Amino acid sequence: MISCKSNLGEEIQAFIVSRRALGRRYESEERTLSLLDRFLAERRVATADDVSPTIIEEFLRSRPRAKPRSYNHLLSVVRGFFDWLVRQGRLRRSPVQAKVRRNTNPRMPFIFDPPTAARLLETAANLRDNPRATMRGITYHMIFAVLYCLGLRVGEAARLLVGDIDWDRHLLLIRETKFYKSRLVPFGPRLGEVLKNYVEATRVRRGILSMQDPLFSFTANRTINPCTISQAFHGLSTSPPVSTKISYFLEKGKCSTVSKFHGHWIKL
Repeated sequence: MISCKSNLGEEIQAFIVSRRALGRRYESEERTLSLLDRFLAERRVATADDVSPTIIEEFLRSRPRAKPRSYNHLLSVVRGFFDWLVRQGRLRRSPVQAKVRRNTNPRMPFIFDPPTAARLLETAANLRDNPRATMRGITYHMIFAVLYCLGLRVGEAARLLVGDIDWDRHLLLIRETKFYKSRLVPFGPRLGEVLKNYVEATRVRRGILSMQDPLFSFTANRTINPCTISQAFHGLSTSPPVSTKISYFLEKGKCSTVSKFHGHWIKL
């Protein structure tokens, strides 16, 4: 939980608790509300009633967003907080009067066919190690293979532990994902063989692996940040030979056969 500095700190924390009670992680939203809290503290706002539409506009201008989607998310979090205060009877009316921005350039989906996916995996396997990342090629190859074949979210793959693999039943345990739900995802024999080879190579490199060790890691006992995986994907997908067929990516999707690379969806 964030450490609030403004006089609205208690309300902000209570709002976050109420959202998480509904099964939401509310992590990026918490960071946004932390920025709002700091802004209100700097403006010496005493109570929620002292927050005017002008103050809200000043806050939004202080956090410039080039893309409509990013701006609308910022606005949505702020509006949600003040609407909650109104519903709780702590505020007569919301001071948020700003309008959402229209997204005039929506991105179209790009469907990875098997040859393009194969080029992506081959390019990933050839990545060189650097001082901060050993086994970089084999690790990214395995990550992207799991994402492509099983339709996982990038954060789900990043959080996988060695003990999450059920070798007997050919299942992956995906723990506390969206809305804190867990699920079992089956994998086929070909992916299972590649996964087993990867785990064995990791065991040779890192020594004995416990069930609680991260499956994908460049340093002992630390998972790879999803943003790091996203950056690697962006670098691979925009460089030859992978980029020859990639033009657009889908921003959102809900089908379980779709893999998400931090805002980009790749369908089987």
